[in-house]
Amino acid sequence: MPQFNAPQVPVDRTTALLVAGMVTVAVFVAVMLIAAQFGAGRDVAPTTPIETQVAAPAASPPASESSGLIVENVTAVAGQYGNTIAGTVRNTSSRSYGFVQVDINLYDGSGAQVGSTLDGVGNLAAGGVWKFETTVYDKKATSFKVVGVTGY
Repeated sequence: MPQFNAPQVPVDRTTALLVAGMVTVAVFVAVMLIAAQFGAGRDVAPTTPIETQVAAPAASPPASESSGLIVENVTAVAGQYGNTIAGTVRNTSSRSYGFVQVDINLYDGSGAQVGSTLDGVGNLAAGGVWKFETTVYDKKATSFKVVGVTGY
């Protein structure tokens, strides 16, 4: 059976990366054009702002306070693609944390939990302040509650 032998064309690494980048851009543009053609993003109702609900102080100090991690200034802002929950965590201890995480529960209009979200940061220094921010894409979520902050 006859064999077809294609000529070998040497391609250097730079040329290969350039071609791969151009293909990636072409695919991205094609996807965006298709999405625009089918109405993605049109006639979308604006997101409902989330009510700010920070956990009520417990009778005894929660573990976060004994660890020196305090959640402050929590706000929610409606955005084009979802709601953003932001705030700060202040490390009032003399200890540095390798990882700190804020946990947030999400609720619908009836008060039923419909999800949760979190944000985390590495290497929060003693006395440091971390500005956290997380986006909520669930349209059913109308309120939230910060349920914990953990440091390791």
